[in-house]
Amino acid sequence: VTKPDSPKLKWKIGPEKSGFEKLGQTWSTPTLFRMPTKDGSVPALVFGGGYSPADHDPHDGNGRHTGPKARTNADAMGNTVYIVNAETGDLIWSAGHEHMKWSIPGGVSVVDADLDGVADHLYFGDLGGQLFRVDLDKQGQHVVHRIADLGGSGTSHRRFYEAPAVGYVRSGAEKHLYVVAA
Repeated sequence: VTKPDSPKLKWKIGPEKSGFEKLGQTWSTPTLFRMPTKDGSVPALVFGGGYSPADHDPHDGNGRHTGPKARTNADAMGNTVYIVNAETGDLIWSAGHEHMKWSIPGGVSVVDADLDGVADHLYFGDLGGQLFRVDLDKQGQHVVHRIADLGGSGTSHRRFYEAPAVGYVRSGAEKHLYVVAA
């Protein structure tokens, strides 16, 4: 906010905007970071695609909650990660992947592994109990990896609603990466 006494909305994103058709209920806090580009970097925001209530909130015909719902084969919305230009709101990149089937209501953890001020990796979980890593590339060849499938099945399957905590720990000359999701 440049002028705190008279703030102005710079941009707005919704599922009606091109490229955001799978955007669900947005629960995650956008994370500000420097996105690598072939010309250097740009200020960007990354956020999960949101929650898909039709796929996770079972109700009877009278609107009463009917208990836990079994894991679906895929969610209709929210199973995407979005990166937008922080200044303009324009879509820079969105992640879809063969294993990204369930909503991503939580935030996305950003890691600058080489401490150069530009992000190298993104980590996030979904409502199918999966954890993912995105390797960011200056040429725009970002790669999504599923690093864990912990979901299970039935009505007691694991779901991740929050961004995972990510940390590097040095032990002598070795560097270990820890990803903790709850």
